[in-house]
Amino acid sequence: MHFLYGSKDEFDPTLGLFFPQEKGTPQQSSLWMGLLSSDLAEDSEAIANLLREMKKQIKRIYPNLLEEIIAEKLVISEFSHGIVDLGLKEAGILPEQKALFLADPAQTGRLPLSGAIEAARLAVNWALNSLSESISAPTFG
Repeated sequence: MHFLYGSKDEFDPTLGLFFPQEKGTPQQSSLWMGLLSSDLAEDSEAIANLLREMKKQIKRIYPNLLEEIIAEKLVISEFSHGIVDLGLKEAGILPEQKALFLADPAQTGRLPLSGAIEAARLAVNWALNSLSESISAPTFG
């Protein structure tokens, strides 16, 4: 994975990945991604500026990469990375389904790994607290 940082503060890094080159073919395949805030996702000028900045960053590090492009595919994915706010009063507890706990890392507001660990911890504590109504059980903390 390649992280390319530009000189401008208003752009996030460009992320890229090169795929293994197929035997006997001179073409190299790669995938590049830029991030843009959701409020600019429908702003064609902001998207064009982001694409220009991405290409500039790629060309700076890999000067010949963009010279002989056989195919280029651009995909704009609105809301592809984010947190969905369910408006839960208690983390993971759905008001209409008291016996069901939503152990979703995205609901913790943390990064993927720490979010998954936190979601698991919350789910275990919820289950143990539910059981403790009938028996005494410890909680993880």
